[in-house]
Amino acid sequence: MSNLRLEGINTAIIDKSTQFSEILLGILMRASAHGYKIALVDTSNTATKLIQVLENFSLTKEFKQHFKKIHIETFSQTPKGISRGILPLVEFQTISQERMYQELYKFDIVLIDHPTSRFINNPKTLSFFKDKQEETEIIVSLEAQPDQKFSTLFDQIVEQTISTQQSLISNKTINILSPQPFSELYAYGHLIKEFINKENVKYLAFDKGDLFYGEHLFFSAIKHWKKQHRLYGDFDYVATGLPRHTGPTLRNQSTPADRKEVEEGFMLLQTALKKQTPVVISNIDEALKHEILSEEEFYNNIEKANKEVLIPTDLLFNNLKSIAGKTITFSTVKSPQKPIDLKKGINF
Repeated sequence: MSNLRLEGINTAIIDKSTQFSEILLGILMRASAHGYKIALVDTSNTATKLIQVLENFSLTKEFKQHFKKIHIETFSQTPKGISRGILPLVEFQTISQERMYQELYKFDIVLIDHPTSRFINNPKTLSFFKDKQEETEIIVSLEAQPDQKFSTLFDQIVEQTISTQQSLISNKTINILSPQPFSELYAYGHLIKEFINKENVKYLAFDKGDLFYGEHLFFSAIKHWKKQHRLYGDFDYVATGLPRHTGPTLRNQSTPADRKEVEEGFMLLQTALKKQTPVVISNIDEALKHEILSEEEFYNNIEKANKEVLIPTDLLFNNLKSIAGKTITFSTVKSPQKPIDLKKGINF
């Protein structure tokens, strides 16, 4: 990957929801698997269930052994103060709000989900946003647009919009996501939410065999954890395609082996769509761009879906819009003053 950045920016995501943000969950999985030190700040008790799930994962070697390094700390508001959890050690302590702010300066990525107005307006919050370490990334999910005073603290503001349609040809189970940023991260977070809610879920990535994607490591850890534990639903994860990054070079040509991998992946997708299983189809654009899979073949199978399917796609967004029951889009309300490069743990 070229044009990588070390500096972090402050991002607000407007998702008009009171539930834990799918995007924040996607980032938590991707970034923690890359070894970044993650803080999850929960002042509205939206992350209680998720924190319990992370604790259950952390109590087992089946999950932890998949990571060279993983460090997540949670900060939850309680009547007695701030409950601080340290994972995967599964250690807990009650600390003061003052101590929490001191600790937040030490993290690579800080995720703040639907903060209360009291938290937003706290002078220590404002100071943290302004004085954080240069490389620290802060991502905040908000139910509504921030006021003028708070919005000045963000380098970028992105609005998430979910639209539904009920036409004669639309299929309410089909959800399409575009454009970037954040569509893939949303899909990952949604998939894990469904898994927690005891759905039997499937993640299938096309033409994405390289192993530097943090979410793949996290999914692999969940899949192995699930073999020994009965909590939640079932989780199946498959990435098809051969690695494209070989040393310093990027392989752009497709081979017969690539084609065989995608064909096998497509057969797995057809099976998953018949099993009443929520499915995330990732990176389908790559298979189409390299002409390993035809758009017509993909379209004919997707339109028959009878259980929720999420498709992050740029190439197919307009073509699938007519049959989709739901579209999830992301529009930029505020852009950084200068162009920003990719950041590991956020963009890949």
